[in-house]
Amino acid sequence: MARSAGLFLVKLSNSEEPLFLLLQASKHPHHWSPPKGHIDPGESDLEAAIRETEEETSYKRETFEIMENSMDQISYLITESVAHPEDVGKMKTAVYWLARMSDEASNVQISSEHTNMKWVTLEEAHEKLTLPGMSDLLKKYAKLLQERH
Repeated sequence: MARSAGLFLVKLSNSEEPLFLLLQASKHPHHWSPPKGHIDPGESDLEAAIRETEEETSYKRETFEIMENSMDQISYLITESVAHPEDVGKMKTAVYWLARMSDEASNVQISSEHTNMKWVTLEEAHEKLTLPGMSDLLKKYAKLLQERH
């Protein structure tokens, strides 16, 4: 089973609704997702999520706060993968945490793995996220934000 880890980065402000960072993959099918990637040997899920977020967005660890008890995961069948064609037909588990941006003035510098990025509202995120289980995970995170805000 393939496994990856990432962070749902969120910007919060008192006057606006939460905004979530989504990245568009540079390879077909150009899907949108939060920063995530494969877990290296000897690396914990959380270590991989932080490393992948730093690599894909240039955000350093000190610019976001990982929210307690926010770890969740989705599993789905890989139907297409240009990056790892050997994974097609396998199940994949993606582990995520919700992370609040502490330095909201930081600019994203996306890696070559992505062609676009966008801070989106909850409604926009539901429209862009196409991986199975992603929309349900986002609903859980939105509820968690409401409870803590």
